[in-house]
Amino acid sequence: MDLSVYEALANCSVSWICIKCGLPNFTDSFFSTSNVTVSNSYSILSTDSDLETNTSHASCNSSGPKSPPLAASSPRATSGVHINRTTPGNNNRPAKRSNLKVLVINFQGITGKISELACCIDTNNPDVIIGTETHVDCSINSSELFPPQYQIVRKDSDFGSAVRGGVLIAVKNDLIATHRIDLDSNCEVVWISISVQGMKQIIVGAFYRSHQFGNTTEYLDQLRDSLSKIKRSNRSHIWLAGDFNLPGVDWDSQSVTPNSQYVGLSKHMLEIAADFGLEQMVTKPTRGKNILDLFFTNNPTLVERFSLIPGLSDHDGIPMIIVSSKPKVIKTKPRKVFLYQKADVSAIRNDLKQFSDTLTSSDPSSCSVSDLWADFEKAVKNSMDSHIPTRMVSKRNLTPWIGRNK
Repeated sequence: MDLSVYEALANCSVSWICIKCGLPNFTDSFFSTSNVTVSNSYSILSTDSDLETNTSHASCNSSGPKSPPLAASSPRATSGVHINRTTPGNNNRPAKRSNLKVLVINFQGITGKISELACCIDTNNPDVIIGTETHVDCSINSSELFPPQYQIVRKDSDFGSAVRGGVLIAVKNDLIATHRIDLDSNCEVVWISISVQGMKQIIVGAFYRSHQFGNTTEYLDQLRDSLSKIKRSNRSHIWLAGDFNLPGVDWDSQSVTPNSQYVGLSKHMLEIAADFGLEQMVTKPTRGKNILDLFFTNNPTLVERFSLIPGLSDHDGIPMIIVSSKPKVIKTKPRKVFLYQKADVSAIRNDLKQFSDTLTSSDPSSCSVSDLWADFEKAVKNSMDSHIPTRMVSKRNLTPWIGRNK
């Protein structure tokens, strides 16, 4: 409306409604803080002079530029190239964990499974997610795929080829994680390093080998090249996981099953694992009868538990691995040992002679062989307990063949 019309309506007592925004007219006292009485003694939160309030509805027709909001709910997108987060309020110290929960997921297209992934994360609360076959490119932001409490590192596949792969690693924000670009190679593998309080550095890799490459060893050679870049001197924990598409390996016996599809590749992967001291921890099939999703580590004693949870694709199960943050010392209970040098041998002989006389005088057909053996074992143990001194011993702290003087 014209300014003259607005001023005429504002100075009269007639109520009217703005045709632009649909709100009734207000008096200036509605926006005036001088007419408002507060019951607390807190000071004004903001004294910025540039924050102005327009009391008229003439602003409904305004087409000028609008200032950005003071706060927004939209998450800020992370670059996905380099991440280095710290624990809030902890002076940049790594987070403390008694163990870490890891999921190895084959997505076969993550964009169509965002709700299923969110449900899986909410149910299992993993610390690290190693994903393969993401089928995404740079046009899709990581914040569209994962909840905001995770930091993501991705390596998208080349959509110009027939292969639609892609790998990623998602880590909780309270863990210090760094993208290890120096370990990259010309295959679908991405690496990060994670710092956990009280634990050596963890180097985590996500790898995918498509079956469309056939029997060529190029991808595994690139993986070997990537592993060779890890410095052995720092003795870091290494986790390498993903979909290797090698169904012909018997991981219990470390051998290749007869008439398998990829005999040469399977042997090649076994050699790589042996050369770098890696042990495969997934022991149950993840797709049909085959173990395709693997988890390698150079410290298998830290793996507390392995289990399968329902999958998100044609892979029936998702490997879930619980890894301890530090080795656990198993305390052995004191055990009883016999001091044979101080045994009363003559008394033992008398006890056994009495048992022999009793046994031969009885009818052997009245007892079975098991009963006769149980009676003999009981007689020997009773004689040992009665005539051989004992003492309780605990585990030695040092092995006898290793010492400072040797």
